[in-house]
Amino acid sequence: MRKLIVALLFGMLLGWFTPPPSALADGSGGDPNVQEAGPGTWEGRVRKAVDRDTRRGSKATHKRGSTLKKNAPPKPHKLSKRELAAIEAMCREAPGGVCDDSGPKATPKNKLSPAKLVGGLNQLARTLIVRLQLPDPTPRFGPDPSVNEWKMAAVGYPLWLWTDGPTVVSSRVRAYGITFTLRADWQSTTFDMGDGRHVTCSSTLVYPSNTKPGRRSPACGYTYLTSSLPKGNYTVTATTHWRISWRALGQSGSLPGTHRGQWSLPVGELNALVVK
Repeated sequence: MRKLIVALLFGMLLGWFTPPPSALADGSGGDPNVQEAGPGTWEGRVRKAVDRDTRRGSKATHKRGSTLKKNAPPKPHKLSKRELAAIEAMCREAPGGVCDDSGPKATPKNKLSPAKLVGGLNQLARTLIVRLQLPDPTPRFGPDPSVNEWKMAAVGYPLWLWTDGPTVVSSRVRAYGITFTLRADWQSTTFDMGDGRHVTCSSTLVYPSNTKPGRRSPACGYTYLTSSLPKGNYTVTATTHWRISWRALGQSGSLPGTHRGQWSLPVGELNALVVK
């Protein structure tokens, strides 16, 4: 009995003076495997670091992807059979632009860069300007020389100049299997007066019937200094200048256009006879 009590006391004393087993962490697998107290601390730190690296990597990948996308050349436009047939027809009618340099049988490739496609469509749109039905460019004069008693314009008397409107014309035109939306905006009109001089106006006004005689046009006018008679008439040419905008096949562009009209205008001198 005494030996049993002594053994028990010895075991208790040994437990008091022997330190507890320490926590072991095995980091060989990448993430520490904490076997004893404190797994939250270790795992939390490791996960934050991994999350931070993952986010940094994703952000860098996104940034690199954005840079590549921004700097990458635009993808060629793959032509459908309908578009290809239409542009082949265009190449026959108006060669150049999207066509290859291989003679009269030139045809476009099945893929076109956006710039090449726009260039070809721009060329085709140029041939369609005549279908816009731009307003009559015949020059108009005020006061109307044909209604006065002399049937002519007078040297030294101011004339108002204009052409018929409207100043905006739009239309949808289908050609070679392609539908174009066209819009023409008037920019200016140049009047070649037939006497060696010309006038360019970016705005015009129609001559009002109640205008005071001899009043100059506030927008666009001209005064002849020499007579055309009795040798003949001056040929006055009006050229209207337009900006043509177009849309087709998801592309758009613009180009200049002109429309020209003429009028034969007699210009003479009026002499006052003073009777005493």
